[in-house]
Amino acid sequence: MSKNFELYLTEEVLVSISHLPMLMQTISTDTKQKNEIIVSKDQVDHHVFFVEKGLIRLFDIDEEGNEHTILIIPENQMLFNVESCYFGRPSKYFVEAIEETELILLGPKFKELANRLGNEFRNYNEFLLYTNLEKIHERINVLISLNKSDKESYFSQKYKEIIDRIPDKVKDSFMGFKSHNHQVI
Repeated sequence: MSKNFELYLTEEVLVSISHLPMLMQTISTDTKQKNEIIVSKDQVDHHVFFVEKGLIRLFDIDEEGNEHTILIIPENQMLFNVESCYFGRPSKYFVEAIEETELILLGPKFKELANRLGNEFRNYNEFLLYTNLEKIHERINVLISLNKSDKESYFSQKYKEIIDRIPDKVKDSFMGFKSHNHQVI
């Protein structure tokens, strides 16, 4: 189940192939069904999630029950909830599988070992932090600066490879449009 992740580590993070066996012993895997909550709001979860197959999203629900999708994460990308993963605080957001999803869970043992084995992981971690900051700035700019038509065009272009896999309510909530009310149990 971890072929994509192994390629990601060696080709993107530039981890030495000789370090892979040790690192792979520290991961765990999980399969989530469509619409299954992976992390609940107010839950503390110390994992970084690598999407081996499927789609996940980071979202919130306001007081009126409207969903607000912050990020959509497809295959071969990572999601980490900064508050929870790095600071041990309860999550401000939900993480949900948009479709059946295979996840690689990177916990504290993985992070500790990867940091000890060399600078590659630390350097890539810093790169990911700045990349996520850039994505958040882009999201804010799109939400406050574009009209409805331009938001739809932006979304269609940005997610052209996976747009058919994203439900309309998630597309709408990502673009800042009122979505269907959601009951949280």
